[in-house]
Amino acid sequence: MDPITQQTILSAAGAGGDPVYVDDVFSTFLYDGTAAAQTITNKINLSGEGGLVWIKQRGPNDGSHILTDSVRGVTWSLKSDSANDQEERTGTNSKVSSFNTNGFSIGANNDVNNSTQDYASWSFRKQKGFFDVVNWSGSGANNTNRRISHSLGSIPGMIIVKKYNASQDWYVYHRSVGVDSYQALNNTSVFTSGFNAWGTSPTSTDFGINEDNLSTSSGDYVAYVFAHDDAQFGTGGDESIIKCGSFTHSTSSGNEINLGFEPQWLLYKKSSGTSHWYMWDTIRGWDVDSQSNLKANEPTAESTGSNTAAGWPQITSTGFKLGTNNYAGDGATYVYMAIRRPHKPPESGTEVFAIDTRGGTSPNPPTF
Repeated sequence: MDPITQQTILSAAGAGGDPVYVDDVFSTFLYDGTAAAQTITNKINLSGEGGLVWIKQRGPNDGSHILTDSVRGVTWSLKSDSANDQEERTGTNSKVSSFNTNGFSIGANNDVNNSTQDYASWSFRKQKGFFDVVNWSGSGANNTNRRISHSLGSIPGMIIVKKYNASQDWYVYHRSVGVDSYQALNNTSVFTSGFNAWGTSPTSTDFGINEDNLSTSSGDYVAYVFAHDDAQFGTGGDESIIKCGSFTHSTSSGNEINLGFEPQWLLYKKSSGTSHWYMWDTIRGWDVDSQSNLKANEPTAESTGSNTAAGWPQITSTGFKLGTNNYAGDGATYVYMAIRRPHKPPESGTEVFAIDTRGGTSPNPPTF
């Protein structure tokens, strides 16, 4: 696109509000632990808009997934690999210590800042058509189809629910398996089906909870609500940045999943049987031949290897594909959530190009 056309589209979009890109609402950021307070600058406005910070110790040792959101507050964290209730940490022992206009800060807590460990962080900003965080308290009456309001502005594709003041499994809704099924994020179990878990289908303003079947009639709950294919992003305001879908694997022909965009982040799980919740992103390493995966349901360190040898998903310009030798076997069905790669147009040349100089020492110049 030539600069004049691009500027024309940007000006038109700006008339109804500035366009929103995936770069504005989601970030993968890697950092080294230091055992001292750190500020992570990833250009995501978490203090102004709110959202979720998900941190995982990559290795060399194991370490739990730490989830902190703006609804429960920065002093409280949950672990996606555990049914335990939330933990409170303050002062020098803080995990996430603040949400900032351009990222977040962390304390010296070993779960997020051990000086011998490497970390990955994923920030999800609240945004219509992408992500929302809501909380509520159980009614105490085992209501069927209790409606929980959200501000997503579109029908959710995936919802993750956790009772945060007592021990209880995480509950996952996915549009591909429907309201009669749920699965626990913190284990490998198959999606439980055959009874109504979520009331009637979610809408653009609320979703249902069957308090009796999900044992959610008492206690306090938080939900992470993810959109599906809401095309309101990008320069023209007509692109989706997140999709939640499913596929059935074939060992005879493989699978190519067309998202309509190149992904930067992928979460998937077998819905027809037991398996881990696998996580990939391009910053840690995910391309056409290699991958570094983590498991949302386990504290294990990052695992790396060849895509083609192990049959892991290979990234494509329009989605991802799996080979015929995928470990899942023939006929296995998977659910997934995928997020689009960054593609916000640069506002200045310095965002995409830099040059530096260095002096030499006579008579022999240094080798760079």
